[in-house]
Amino acid sequence: KIDCDQPYSVSPLGSAPRTITVHHDGEVPSDLLGDHSREEPTEPHRSLTGKAYPITDALERARARKKAFDKLFGAKKKESIMTTGTDNTTYTFQFLQHLMDYQTASIEIGTSSKFQVRELLDGQPLQFMAEYHRNDDEPPCPLWAFEIWNDLIMEDAVNRQNQNTNIIASK
Repeated sequence: KIDCDQPYSVSPLGSAPRTITVHHDGEVPSDLLGDHSREEPTEPHRSLTGKAYPITDALERARARKKAFDKLFGAKKKESIMTTGTDNTTYTFQFLQHLMDYQTASIEIGTSSKFQVRELLDGQPLQFMAEYHRNDDEPPCPLWAFEIWNDLIMEDAVNRQNQNTNIIASK
């Protein structure tokens, strides 16, 4: 939703990433060891949904996982969506946000137009976060959050800070 005071976008964490891999019992994910050739897993114990998708193409496996996750998520069967993890379970997510250009802080809409996100940010960083909802009766639990800055957004932040300083000085 972008036509409000605090624009946001929401997507279930099980369907937004390009790939999700589950590592059990303290296994170190291979991408943390320098192997960046991530693709959707073929083994059920490595899959977020606990199912193996018998598809040879990695992109099609990811589409199958997203479709299955969205179907379960839409039916509010969240307790049956994810495999049960422990403190020693690591989930590795790879996002491929092909519409977002982080260098210009813009989103490509269609083939010939760009939407400038930095105009909405007003000197603030682009923020990403994930929450976990146990059920509809409890508030969400934050999992992680981070900010993305670039030279243009930093320039806007400095300009905004200078404007605020000038307003305070003129009072």
